[in-house]
Amino acid sequence: MSLIVVEGPDGSGKTTLIAALRRRSPKYFWGVRASRNPGSFSNLVNACSWLNVAALHSAPLVVTDRHPLVSEPIYATVLRRPALATPGWFKEKWQTDLHCITCLIYCKPPRLVIAENLLKGGQQLVGVPENISTIIDLYDGLISELIDEYGIKVRYYDYLSSNPADFQDTFEEFFDEE
Repeated sequence: MSLIVVEGPDGSGKTTLIAALRRRSPKYFWGVRASRNPGSFSNLVNACSWLNVAALHSAPLVVTDRHPLVSEPIYATVLRRPALATPGWFKEKWQTDLHCITCLIYCKPPRLVIAENLLKGGQQLVGVPENISTIIDLYDGLISELIDEYGIKVRYYDYLSSNPADFQDTFEEFFDEE
């Protein structure tokens, strides 16, 4: 099982980190961008299933820019009401599907930096800049729950205090453990 999930609010440096790690270690990567709105419950289920199969059967490491089981409960709560699935459904899926995650990298520079990044523009979902504080709070709570209740290995990444080259050593630990 080789799935690394890079999570964090919009503007936190996820895509930049993935690109830097890919440049340093291209042999490890089969990159996936799972951060789009699934649009329907069946698409949500299919995206989760696809990531599980990819993690179980891929030779290179699968690195995904978000995982729908992590980002969808947050973004659905804030931006897409009603949510595609109930909180109970997510908790059940966390118990059965999160074992495929080798590590979750939580990108989290300071709140002010994230807010400034959103003001610079780029492709953001409608409503993210106005709700970024709530999104960050929900991420913090969910990440803590995934660590405490589900034993997910999480590494924190702040691009202001770490550069991808330094983070590469931590990243390569995931391959040594398998």
